[in-house]
Amino acid sequence: GRHPANSSRTGRTDPEMSPLDQQVRDALAVMHSMLEADGYELEVIDASSEAVALKIVALPGACAECLVPPSIMEIYARDGLKAVPDCAEAAITFVYPDGSAGPPV
Repeated sequence: GRHPANSSRTGRTDPEMSPLDQQVRDALAVMHSMLEADGYELEVIDASSEAVALKIVALPGACAECLVPPSIMEIYARDGLKAVPDCAEAAITFVYPDGSAGPPV
């Protein structure tokens, strides 16, 4: 017989992350790669059907001028989140490396 989907975990999972956080992280892989190229990491702080909170972390030598404003970042995130139906309508917020938060969009 088949096992219920939640009885076994496949792929790389972080025990600290909820399944939805994991889906969001996977859906934003392209965005993560873009940021990584400029010296940044993208972290999923929290994800629900109402809101997705993302944190941009500067690594040593990060290119400060390369970081786009929250309004542009949101377009990239919204595009990636199309792959996560639960979050398609969620508000997206960002925490930037300087501690500022992009306004909710």
